[in-house]
Amino acid sequence: MENSHFHLINDKVKGKERANATHFTVGRKVREFIINELGGTPPEKLPTPKKSIKQLQIEEQKRLKQGPQLSLFEDEQSNVNE
Repeated sequence: MENSHFHLINDKVKGKERANATHFTVGRKVREFIINELGGTPPEKLPTPKKSIKQLQIEEQKRLKQGPQLSLFEDEQSNVNE
């Protein structure tokens, strides 16, 4: 996003269509650099997670509703009981 912004300002890009084209071109170059130069994995080749973000959020909300959990550390346990 910052690279696109830099090019839009630096190249004095005017108009929505030219701005979109510039953003697309910069994004493609960044993607190619990450994949080719850094040896990164393209997102479409990454494994699909077992749980979606939404599922994880629901589980976290349920966990928070259950209240505080007991500590595994003695010093924290003594502070809870005081």
